[in-house]
Amino acid sequence: MRYTSLFSFYGSKSKLSHLYPPPNYPVIVEPFAGSAAYSVRYHDRQVILVKINPRVTAAWKFLLDPEAEQWVQQIPEHVQHGTIVDDLIPGAPNGLKEILRAEANMGTLGTSGVHKRVTKIGAYNWHRIKKKLLWFLPKIRHWKLIEGDYFNAPNIEATWFIDPPLTSQMLANATHITTLTPINYDTGCSAERAKL
Repeated sequence: MRYTSLFSFYGSKSKLSHLYPPPNYPVIVEPFAGSAAYSVRYHDRQVILVKINPRVTAAWKFLLDPEAEQWVQQIPEHVQHGTIVDDLIPGAPNGLKEILRAEANMGTLGTSGVHKRVTKIGAYNWHRIKKKLLWFLPKIRHWKLIEGDYFNAPNIEATWFIDPPLTSQMLANATHITTLTPINYDTGCSAERAKL
């Protein structure tokens, strides 16, 4: 089975990543990483993720930690609807809890609030989580994470997958979203402009 994401994420491109052109360079930079669905598709490349959201960076720090596999092995194969996620694995790192909460609620990581209980659809799909993470963990060990906003991304020749986050105002005012969050190119300096 071909997995398209490491964890559920609101706004993920996991179902669209195959529609984007393949990378032109051996390095991929995702300055608004989220679940990094584009990079997941090309996981063998050198990947640099940039993210400022502390919940998402916790998830990625966990996934890139050499000890992650030990924790993933403890994920139960099945859970019941209504189960409190934080009670599943005593002492689990926060990043694993964020991933499990996202899977328990099928994409709520990336939305506001913390969703702590497993939904019906989360319980139905739970059996995939451990297998998927164990399949990916050795394949992404070489990835790098930069905690910060896109200004912290390195100015290097790479394939840049830029999918800026949507603003709540854009979501509230649109029935069909056709524009992305504007990036202020004037404050980005010429090096930033060259990246974009």
